[in-house]
Amino acid sequence: MKNVCVTILTVLALVSCQTDESTEQEYPYYQFGETEQKFIINHEYKEGDILVYKNEDNESLHFEVVEVTERKARQFSEGTFSGGGGHMQAYFDSKIIRLEIIENGTNYSCCDQINYVFSKREDVFRVGLKFPLWNQSSASFIDEIQNPIDITIDYKYGYTYQNLTLNGVNYDSVLKFESETPNRLYNDSTNIDILVNEIFYDLGFGIVQFKDTDGKLWSLTNE
Repeated sequence: MKNVCVTILTVLALVSCQTDESTEQEYPYYQFGETEQKFIINHEYKEGDILVYKNEDNESLHFEVVEVTERKARQFSEGTFSGGGGHMQAYFDSKIIRLEIIENGTNYSCCDQINYVFSKREDVFRVGLKFPLWNQSSASFIDEIQNPIDITIDYKYGYTYQNLTLNGVNYDSVLKFESETPNRLYNDSTNIDILVNEIFYDLGFGIVQFKDTDGKLWSLTNE
């Protein structure tokens, strides 16, 4: 009798696996392509890592990595006005890196965090950056509302890259983003009295420098 039970459980497990595999094959899978990979951060961030940025007055800000997620995500259609849920449509590649600014205090929300978001949802490659010290408000997000962004990075755009060497490390794919309203005061989602209107973003690492509206340049250190 024991052998019969084991056999039945084994058969059920095999059927379940085959069902899952066949279900996955019913939907398209949108994956990051080779060309797109160079626009995805490849630095090996780990949860708990702390990055330190300093300005010329030796003031410091500390960014802690709180999430690193790479996954095969599910794409659903939008729900109906009557409350019906969406239907499964496809799978897509997704990578999200989130950091918190330690000096900002507790009770973080998605708008208080630094978000690096990479997505192939709907077979469209999207890259976005959220920086809570940015002095220009934005209501944009990638995929879902918990992935807000301030800046979109379009891999098809003909960017001009800069080289920056910080603490002996060369960053050779640096993009400079400037606020359209450099003196605008917008700081509702942070407790820090610093407003940033320039960001220097390396494709392989993320933010390596930023400049605030007082003209102070904050640079990544090796502390």
